[in-house]
Amino acid sequence: MIAGLLRLLFSFQGRIRRRDFWLGEIAITVILYVTIVAAAVFGGGPVRGEDQLMLVLSVLFELAVLVLSFWASVALRVKRWHDRDKSGFWVLIAFIPVLGGLWELIELGFLDGTSGDNNYGRSPKWLPELEFA
Repeated sequence: MIAGLLRLLFSFQGRIRRRDFWLGEIAITVILYVTIVAAAVFGGGPVRGEDQLMLVLSVLFELAVLVLSFWASVALRVKRWHDRDKSGFWVLIAFIPVLGGLWELIELGFLDGTSGDNNYGRSPKWLPELEFA
């Protein structure tokens, strides 16, 4: 289960279903918001000399969460593009203002993947080892 979850979040190979894409993106968003709120609640006062180490550790932790979240989100999107039988480089479409994000939302979030096998592997709908729930 842990190996499958790590493969889901950090590997750029293979395909994933819409369900796994949405669950992964929601989990990443929740983790980011919890980290931001915790930083605001626990780090919101003036910093004294003895608190500087805690501030540095807090900033490093937040930076690590941000980098890991970004990596996981890109990995989910690449695998979802693969499920649509398109190259992972399609993640770059998100950099086109408005239209790119909308295109990505429709393609990755709402359209079904390629039925059966494609250039990026077997259909994830029939692979029980990809079940994460």
